[in-house]
Amino acid sequence: MAASAESTPRERLLAGLGLLVTSLCWGSMVPGTASLLASVDPFFLAACRYLIAVPALALTLLLTERRRAWPSYLPWGHILLLGAIGMGGWATCLTLGVYFSDPITVTAISAAGPVVSAVLARSFDHRPLTRAAYIGMVLAVIGGLIVALFKPGQVLALGFRGGEFIIIAGMSLWTLYSIKAQQWLSPLGLSQLRVTLLTAGAAAIGLWVIFVIALLLGFADAPTEMPSLRVLAELLWLGIGPTALGVVFWNMGVARLGVAISALYTNLSPVISVLLAVLFLGAETTGLQILGGLVVLAGVIWMQLYGLRAAAR
Repeated sequence: MAASAESTPRERLLAGLGLLVTSLCWGSMVPGTASLLASVDPFFLAACRYLIAVPALALTLLLTERRRAWPSYLPWGHILLLGAIGMGGWATCLTLGVYFSDPITVTAISAAGPVVSAVLARSFDHRPLTRAAYIGMVLAVIGGLIVALFKPGQVLALGFRGGEFIIIAGMSLWTLYSIKAQQWLSPLGLSQLRVTLLTAGAAAIGLWVIFVIALLLGFADAPTEMPSLRVLAELLWLGIGPTALGVVFWNMGVARLGVAISALYTNLSPVISVLLAVLFLGAETTGLQILGGLVVLAGVIWMQLYGLRAAAR
């Protein structure tokens, strides 16, 4: 089942607001990952994110949906595939992509996320995109690239290092996860919180298996000392914020708006990342970055207003 094409204006508005929360969380994901990779093994980092996210999601479910019954049947094969390959594959690709590239390059490539989502959505989601959607997509991609590439004192890293293709592969896996989670699990009556919990649990299992195998083969290193409080705080945030909260609202957005339109909203992530750095870290920004942020915002507002008008007809 594709994302609902009969969402009410209120549902679409709430989905858009939820995707803003996702963008806020994901805006910290690339710089947070880059910071942790200075002291944490990439395979271990990817696995730890979900070790933190799963208990957080389970506690949230216990507090909000404990009286709601589970379906009598769950497709565990699909759940394992979605979590271990889709969600876990994306987490591994993101971490390795940052490790073998740099945050600026990764952010720039991620700005093309709506294009990757649109291409795959045409084949797997069968949800047609309107001319207005393509206009919003173009604005989001252009604005995201401007924000990523015109950071003061930094330039896009030159030279192929391998991380670029890893990130594109991860984006493709994430898009397929987003589409198939709604087609395979939402028709069972599962809330998006439960969809996220089930697939995150499968991702945690897959990522820890990958870490152990990489460790045995000599491609990963186990931690040898207690991490600092800063590292623990960053790990805790990556698990609870981008991995748990961000994905729940992402799945809600995909269920109501489709994966291509939802990907457009997440191009606000680099804009939010720059804004937070300016407000809390005293970082500098450029006029072009401000312009890029306004271009992305224009694309998102355009799609939100168009979506509300279309749903009201």
